[in-house]
Amino acid sequence: MSQGPALVSPPFTVDADEGGLVVSLADPGSNAWRSFADATADVAEPLGTRWRIPTWAAATITWWWATAEARARPPEVTERARRSLARHAHRALRLADVLAADPAVASRWPLSVEGPDGPRWFAEPTEFGFTRVLRGFQAAQAARLLRAGDGCNFSVPGSGKTTVGYAVFGALRAAGAVERALVVAPISAHETWQVEALNCLAPGRAPRVAVLPPRPVGEVVVVHYEALQDSALLASLVGWLRTSRSLVVFDEAHRAKAGRAGVRGTAALALAAVADHRFVLTGTPAPNGPQDVAALFDLAWPGSGRALWTDPRNSRCFVRATKSDLRLPPQTLEVQRVPLSAAHRRLYDAMVSAAAAALADADLRRNLARIGRIVLLLLQGATDPAALLDPQLPLTMSGDVPDTALSELARRASANVVPGKFVRVRQLVDANAAAGHKTLVWASFRHHIDALERLLAAHQPAVVVGDTSRGPERYGQLEAFRTDPDCHVLLATPQTLGEGVSLHQTCQRQIHVDRTYNAGVFLQSLDRTHRLGLPPDADCRVTLLVAEETIDEQVESRLSRKVAQMAAMLDDPDLVGLSVPDVDDTLSPIGLLLGTDAGEALADLFDLAGDLLQGRGS
Repeated sequence: MSQGPALVSPPFTVDADEGGLVVSLADPGSNAWRSFADATADVAEPLGTRWRIPTWAAATITWWWATAEARARPPEVTERARRSLARHAHRALRLADVLAADPAVASRWPLSVEGPDGPRWFAEPTEFGFTRVLRGFQAAQAARLLRAGDGCNFSVPGSGKTTVGYAVFGALRAAGAVERALVVAPISAHETWQVEALNCLAPGRAPRVAVLPPRPVGEVVVVHYEALQDSALLASLVGWLRTSRSLVVFDEAHRAKAGRAGVRGTAALALAAVADHRFVLTGTPAPNGPQDVAALFDLAWPGSGRALWTDPRNSRCFVRATKSDLRLPPQTLEVQRVPLSAAHRRLYDAMVSAAAAALADADLRRNLARIGRIVLLLLQGATDPAALLDPQLPLTMSGDVPDTALSELARRASANVVPGKFVRVRQLVDANAAAGHKTLVWASFRHHIDALERLLAAHQPAVVVGDTSRGPERYGQLEAFRTDPDCHVLLATPQTLGEGVSLHQTCQRQIHVDRTYNAGVFLQSLDRTHRLGLPPDADCRVTLLVAEETIDEQVESRLSRKVAQMAAMLDDPDLVGLSVPDVDDTLSPIGLLLGTDAGEALADLFDLAGDLLQGRGS
């Protein structure tokens, strides 16, 4: 009597509890387990002799079932785990459909949206009360995102991502697929989410928008990323999303790109795990490199970010409008290289020597916080060293021979050093105001803002910095810049105002006093004055000031590389142009003092004056 084939035991068991999926290992040498362990390496947490896959990451299981290893020797799955996986399996099927779809076909109207009572067909957005006329690329983006159910919008800043977001919300709500939405956005974008609800949807169709409510209420709730660090608020938001069909939108989502390595990223993933639909918005998805995109994919499809990052079809997982799609007038970038005065050079070189001596310490090189502080000091000193030197203390630097003259120079830095960049800013703002143009001036350091506010007092500057970043004062400053004819300049830090604010109707001139290594912040700041709605003949100019032979030049080079990397990843030729400015002008000292237009002509006058003085002295 022949015996049947031997039964093969499952290599591991998948169960579920309130925290997610629990995996018990039976055969660590099996191909199935090795494949599973590799697929969940970034999300699995040890739990004694077992492993836990958190709720937000359960989607890692669903796509793994399609692998050859899983089919050859599948694990045992308990009934509790099957119920938990059912929702994620539906999402996995949606993602598989996205990866298999033809983007051109998916961009077309009419379309159907699946709701609890079956599909609902829409021939065009007006059928669900959307009154704003979508541009062609916006209508195509809304169609693709609605068909996908989840997704990313990586369109350039100023392309109307909020408008597309409300088009998606309007259709999902009309079909019954969602009843409420949570928007996580920087404070600077909150006003936009309030105003655009009324601008996009007809009366009676526009949702009630609650900004920073003490508890979630209304149809759309808007909070900021810092609020997610409050565990009680996060728990209430998770509960609010769970108790009804819901959508979560992450606006300027690069703020959560740290993923589970950061508090904000972990909180964002917790929200993504419980929402029925998730959309990720950012115009700068990879400010430091392509790996940043994996974290953003994880917000749209929890647990699938790493797999999507390496999938050659991942361009189907996001929509993107480029500057060319917006048909904007060109924005001209000009680098002006500013020479340091002799006194400024001595102080800056002393700072570099001190920094080099400090960085020679092996222990310091392991202290990233202190290294970052040194870099920031050099960035600030390249513009104005007076900001860093205490006039009450002698100048002491590790490894330096005491230099009495240098110490005296440092003590009187504010009197000895006239920052060339500040002089140039005044020249440019004066010229712009005379020509009827307002100017947006970016500076990364509060001291620079304060100094420029004094220097430009005649232009009645509006100022938005850290302590005016929220509330009535902030809006009052912006309103003054927009409406007061005597307010010719807005001074702002890019980290405060670089996102979510539109200034293009008021201003098409920018000056960057300094820049940091953050490519995302730089790109976002450029687009405050270069957005949809500009007239075709608008003259948009950006002046980038670079202190010669300082850390500014390293920053410029590094930013160019990062922007070029992002351009290659997104296949966006418009970004390539940003990595190579249109004009690169080195200012001579006399050009700095007199302005580039008059410099050459006035140089002759100075030569003549010198000759006259020599003659008088003879």
